[in-house]
Amino acid sequence: CAKVGSDGGVGAWQTATPLPQPIFFASAAAWNGRIYVTGGWNGSLKLWDAKTGKELRTFTGHADLVYRAAVSGDGRLVASGSKDNTLRIWEAATGKELHRIAAAELAVLSLAISPDGAVVAAGTGEGTVRIFDAAGGAERLRAQGGGGVAGASAFSPDGLHLAAGCIDRTVRVWEVPGGKEVAVLRGHEAEITAVLYLGPRLATASADFAPRRRTSSSS
Repeated sequence: CAKVGSDGGVGAWQTATPLPQPIFFASAAAWNGRIYVTGGWNGSLKLWDAKTGKELRTFTGHADLVYRAAVSGDGRLVASGSKDNTLRIWEAATGKELHRIAAAELAVLSLAISPDGAVVAAGTGEGTVRIFDAAGGAERLRAQGGGGVAGASAFSPDGLHLAAGCIDRTVRVWEVPGGKEVAVLRGHEAEITAVLYLGPRLATASADFAPRRRTSSSS
């Protein structure tokens, strides 16, 4: 296991499977299992080699703590959302900031990168899920979450659907890129804190401490 410090640094790293589970706001691993990213109070992001625990680089630019982070499946892109109300997309290999998306209402509470790395989805404090083009930073889609989006979102393995946990205790599923809401999943008794696709099924966790698994077409 590992503990994440205020600067996003990781201490007491144990290079074993599964990956270290940092006790902090922002962390994410690439689907290829090779890299891991953590965020800190001071707005920095750190990229790590998941096998050796070696720090690869630091991303700097955020002016406040990093709420959320995501890594593309191929390890090429890193996305981060901060209390400074910006969403930033970075080149993992160099640490270069590729895009900065700023808006007064853009408190990023969840982040997900599509399997092909083409788009980034951000669940925001204004209660919407906004999808941005990873290459150009343009907004492609804006969908309304039920009572506000909580800290959880995920793309389906084929990238054609996006699921987001909401404060109204539902998980909502939209088509991508059309934005049509195709499912509203109920059953939890508190806001949703985690969403993960397991093939065609969704695994969800909630502040009610009751994990659930179901197909995205169930209600």
